[in-house]
Amino acid sequence: MRRVAVVGGGVAGLAAALRLVEAGRGIEVLLLEAKDRLGGTIASERTDGFLIEVGADAFFTEKPWAQALCERAGLGDRLIGTRPGDRRTYVVHGGRLVAVPEGFVLLAP
Repeated sequence: MRRVAVVGGGVAGLAAALRLVEAGRGIEVLLLEAKDRLGGTIASERTDGFLIEVGADAFFTEKPWAQALCERAGLGDRLIGTRPGDRRTYVVHGGRLVAVPEGFVLLAP
């Protein structure tokens, strides 16, 4: 049996480990993560009654591959979508949230 160490439990590390396990070629995967949780920079925080998603600039669950990865990893039921009418992009300007004008598409790196 071959042994592979995956360093980092962020999205890339988790996806790599999942791919290796799914390959089913007798590969033993050891996932190494320095923090006490997986997910890398992606996290959810509750502040003043609000759920705030931090980390990645964007995660587009409408993309088939992103949704499929979450499903394969057993996380599909933990995704929280937004209501179509509430989908807006905001930026912080002058210490306030300001809505990005309609028409900007995929304002993400």
